[in-house]
Amino acid sequence: MKLFSEQNGFTTHRESELPRLFVWSAHEQAGLDRIGKSYAEYLRNKATIGVEDSLMERLSYTLNCRRSILPWKSFCIASSIDELCSSLEERISKPIRSSVAPKLAFVFTGQGAQWYAMGRELLSHEIFRKSLQAADTYLISLECPWSLLGKCFIRADLGLYVCSQIL
Repeated sequence: MKLFSEQNGFTTHRESELPRLFVWSAHEQAGLDRIGKSYAEYLRNKATIGVEDSLMERLSYTLNCRRSILPWKSFCIASSIDELCSSLEERISKPIRSSVAPKLAFVFTGQGAQWYAMGRELLSHEIFRKSLQAADTYLISLECPWSLLGKCFIRADLGLYVCSQIL
């Protein structure tokens, strides 16, 4: 890493020379090799004088924070486009498969375009029922004036909802 300036005993570095983390993910292990070669080709064509700092910063941010998290992952650390391309062409870090399955969440409002209290049927599943009970307990601890579970069992004929769709 090259020094940019040294003043009053403090050493600073050019932002472009700071190492950045680049993370790739794919559905399959072989996909990481394809992605690496594709990015190397793109970066070799895109690298022009004056845009390297911005390109490296934006690419690192996008790969780390704005891409889907897929089962196979790999990474490399680079300070320049040339260094990144070399890493990509030779081989980025050994691909690793995630052991944790992604978590899914479903939200049912209790009313919708299909039928009134559609999500109520899910209460027959223990995991769903327990999660609603936990959420209800939490809302009560926040002094919520209504019960989540109570809302699940409101009858349609009570006239609480005049219209359930946007007009």
